[in-house]
Amino acid sequence: MSSVPDRDPEDDALVGDADEASGWSEHAWVRKAMAFNGRPAAVAMLLAAPFVLIYWGDTLEPWRNLTFDAHHQAAPRSAEHLPVQIVEIDEASLQEFGQWPWPRHLVADLIQGVSIRGAIVVGLDLIFPEPDRLSPHAVIEGRPDVDDTLVEALRTLPSNDDALAAVVGRFPVVLGRAALEGEVAEAWYDRDPPMPTTNLIDPVLLDALPKADAVVTNLSALENSAIGFGILNGPPDADGVVRRVPLAMNINGRPHATMILEVLRVALGHPEVTFHGDADGIDGVDIGGNFFASDPDGRIRPHFTHSLEDRFVSAGDVLAGRVAPDAFENQVVLIGVTGIGVIDKRSTPVSPLVHGVEIQAQVLENLLLGNRLVRPVWADPFEAGVLLFAGLLVILLMPARPIWQTSAAFLLATVAAGALTHYGFVSRNLLLDPVLPSFLAALVFLSMLTILLAELDRRRRALRQALQNERVAAAQVAGELKAARDIQLGILPDPKNIDHLPPTVSVSAFLESAKAVGGDLYDLFMVDGDRLFFLVGDVTGKGVPASLFMALSKAMSKSAALRAGSESMDVIIDMANEEISRENPASLFVTVFAGIVDSRTGSIEFCNAGHEDPHILRPDGSVHPLQCDGGPPLCVFEGFPYPLERVTLAPGETLVITTDGVTEAKRADGVFYGHDRLVRALEQAAGQTDLHEAIAGLAGDVRRFEAGADPTDDLTVLAVRFNGP
Repeated sequence: MSSVPDRDPEDDALVGDADEASGWSEHAWVRKAMAFNGRPAAVAMLLAAPFVLIYWGDTLEPWRNLTFDAHHQAAPRSAEHLPVQIVEIDEASLQEFGQWPWPRHLVADLIQGVSIRGAIVVGLDLIFPEPDRLSPHAVIEGRPDVDDTLVEALRTLPSNDDALAAVVGRFPVVLGRAALEGEVAEAWYDRDPPMPTTNLIDPVLLDALPKADAVVTNLSALENSAIGFGILNGPPDADGVVRRVPLAMNINGRPHATMILEVLRVALGHPEVTFHGDADGIDGVDIGGNFFASDPDGRIRPHFTHSLEDRFVSAGDVLAGRVAPDAFENQVVLIGVTGIGVIDKRSTPVSPLVHGVEIQAQVLENLLLGNRLVRPVWADPFEAGVLLFAGLLVILLMPARPIWQTSAAFLLATVAAGALTHYGFVSRNLLLDPVLPSFLAALVFLSMLTILLAELDRRRRALRQALQNERVAAAQVAGELKAARDIQLGILPDPKNIDHLPPTVSVSAFLESAKAVGGDLYDLFMVDGDRLFFLVGDVTGKGVPASLFMALSKAMSKSAALRAGSESMDVIIDMANEEISRENPASLFVTVFAGIVDSRTGSIEFCNAGHEDPHILRPDGSVHPLQCDGGPPLCVFEGFPYPLERVTLAPGETLVITTDGVTEAKRADGVFYGHDRLVRALEQAAGQTDLHEAIAGLAGDVRRFEAGADPTDDLTVLAVRFNGP
């Protein structure tokens, strides 16, 4: 799976946040990406894949054979009935009757012993191309030490070949021939031998048969006596495994039946075989009205059993008379050599080494019992259908479902295809391949997955870059906000350093914004030598707009107080309202509690423009709210006549003004700080002599109440205490 190097968990979280914030759902953007990038490519690949299966079938045949062999090995043919017996010239026979080759009169005795015990036909998996060197006259050739009388007597005896020819002519015996091709066929081997009667309905069928250039024939005396002769060998597959066996071959432009077909013809008692078919290939062979289907090239695919000892009877037992008189009754018998040193073994899909004569026997059984393997004409369309179904399943599901669900569905489809094709093999001997279609569908799956992962990687990289850019921008904004905060806090007076503040008055203030900058404000300055101006305000809104309007409101209010001179507080607030309203294009407003305290007497004249009512703390620890008539916030109504109100602080009393950030402070569970908690905190502050500690204690109590929850509003507290004359 594709991944982004140096992944940061915070990045992953931010990517998820970005997805949610931008309105992307996982399936939505995956569907879009796959619709534009994945599906067209996958559909194109899927449409091309069936042509690979159908038109490159010959190239893919070795891969299909692996699947067919797996079916074969899992379900070899069961041999409940054995219509073909093999008389084997095995190691025991060779030890009993001498090494191979035997004298041909002994082979004649073997054929006769098999035939008189009921064999329908005897097929010889043997070739006798040269005279027997063990014939009586051949034994004495070149032996000058032998008496002439004996030589003449032996020459009058019949040869072993004549004895064999006589038996071959008396019983239904089919001789074997060997097909040759290439340079070896250019030798003395017969390129135009006598042919068995093999008819072709259409001459074009000849080109469909496997080709060879010549054959190795038997002695003419034997072939003239035999009822038939057929090709013993056919080319195995390229890997040396026998999977398909020909019924006939094209020998130098002439059709020649194989041993299998000739034995079957003789067993059925018909003089000829006829191949049927058309330009598309061979359909099968007809023998006296019995039709045996084949592949288009005249081959059949045997359904093999494991090698079975029950098929074999030792030739020594036959020659010695150790078998029953009816041992081969109504059976086809093949005679072949299996002894060590002269064996002919081949591989089949179910057995690594099988005697060649047993392969002949199994092919005959397949024809007689009708259980050959079949690759039906609809196999390619079926496999293309499996491919299209699995591929479409991937194309439809992957963009819409999680990858594991698509993978599970694809795996289930391929397993079902494998189970279905194996059932067809077991129940109908059908050769269907689920592996190649599944493999090509897997390529579609992988192409979709690759495009999806590439899109995931591309999107993640794009988001990381966007987040990096946002971080840079956020850092710039944070720097600017920090500078703005420093400027905003810088314009607020330090309550510990008010110029010319008389000792009869103490002041303290605390302001903390909910964000980097805020809309709360306060101000403290001496209007003249005896009077202290104080102000607490709260601008509607938060953030940068509120902070700008806060700075404007503070500046205009101070300007009005300084220009008013000895005018009363109501005149000052009217002037401030008029000037702030004039510079308010955003239609903001600000609540204000402003007053002037006379440091000589403790008397205060004040105006309340929509602000929270303040509280008076008395030396005995009691807290009393200051009821105000007041008016609306500044900038709500221009020219509104704010009433002038007065209160006089007794020595030791403190006026405390707060913003709604105190009472509206909120915990994570939604509970507000409220007025009652404010009063209790003020009662604790009233008993403290250090006004700064008292105010800090109130602010700390609010923050402890919030218990780490994000502040919901700016928090401002200002206190003025009259210490006495």
